[in-house]
Amino acid sequence: LVFTGTGGTAFALTRSPEALLTLDVERAGRNPGELGLGDIYEVGDGPSRLTLAEVGGRPYVLVSCFDARKIFIVDPEVRSVVAVVGGFSGPFEMVAAPHTRDGSTETFLYVTDFTTSQVRVVNLEPLTTAGVPRIVASLGEPITVETLGN
Repeated sequence: LVFTGTGGTAFALTRSPEALLTLDVERAGRNPGELGLGDIYEVGDGPSRLTLAEVGGRPYVLVSCFDARKIFIVDPEVRSVVAVVGGFSGPFEMVAAPHTRDGSTETFLYVTDFTTSQVRVVNLEPLTTAGVPRIVASLGEPITVETLGN
């Protein structure tokens, strides 16, 4: 469960169905003690982690889907999944961080790719031009699960 914004919005992942939920913590649900349910975004198989990122002044919610081997990117302002990034073996933990070079700032997503024991680096800047982010680097030599057992 991740909270964001001053309006009391929270995001949560569910595994059945595989979805990202928007919750309004300031609005009551149907029964006492329940939160108000907002938008529901369908994501891939095995949703594992979510994180928030700001890219070009806009907020995004990023969801790693281990079994689908993808990252789903949701723009809560337009209320839609705006991009899906593939090329992972088993994305899990992730963190977004800005990087400044030569006076310009780009936001990168660092994703642990559990199945290969690597960190994948995704450039999120294409989101500012309605493009699709992609993996731009891999840190570490790939070590597969089979190799780890030997």
